[in-house]
Amino acid sequence: MERTSGNDTPFKEIFRQYRRQLDEQHDRRERLVKASRDITRESKRAINAVHRISPASRTKDIERISQTLSRIRDIMAARVANEVDESNFYRFHRSFTFGMQEYVEARTFLYYVESQALLGPDEIEKEITDVCKQRGNPPLPLDTSDYLLGVADLTGELMRQGVSDSNASFRVVKILSGIEEGMGNLYAEHRLDVKDLSSKIQVLKRSVAKVEKACYNTAVQKAECVSQQ
Repeated sequence: MERTSGNDTPFKEIFRQYRRQLDEQHDRRERLVKASRDITRESKRAINAVHRISPASRTKDIERISQTLSRIRDIMAARVANEVDESNFYRFHRSFTFGMQEYVEARTFLYYVESQALLGPDEIEKEITDVCKQRGNPPLPLDTSDYLLGVADLTGELMRQGVSDSNASFRVVKILSGIEEGMGNLYAEHRLDVKDLSSKIQVLKRSVAKVEKACYNTAVQKAECVSQQ
């Protein structure tokens, strides 16, 4: 018996609803990807600015970078936090994870330059959450993978400092070794399912070796200077 068009109507409406849901998800992903790109771009600018901090204008340089990081948190609150919640966070996480990682790298890099210490994930998340609350938006959690991968990228920036500045080499190798040990233990003990973390740990090991070599060269040069006196 041939079906009538009337019998098809409920099914067509169901598929229309599915299509609207898929379109809405696609649009949300696009908005998050665009926000992530803006966060990544501004974070890279902050990282480059940290490398250019001058002793003569250190306070002003740090203040300027802090303002850039504040603008990034505004982007997170306005364009990421209002798009995700507990029910869909991991469904859309891949759309903005790279921006979060780059921000973690920039924020921890500036903190290291200020205090020679590593800023923890709770402090970073609180800074973001405070801005979200001020704007009346839901809090934006910092995923563990974003923090770990951001810190892994931070080690590359620290390595550049340690290799190029002999005065910083011994200080840098100390924190790099601590990060290497901490990440290695986490990965070995908990078998963290974090994409790219294993390969970044290998890069970290090479960074530590490069700074250790710089420390050795510095020590040899100082010993030679003493022996010639």
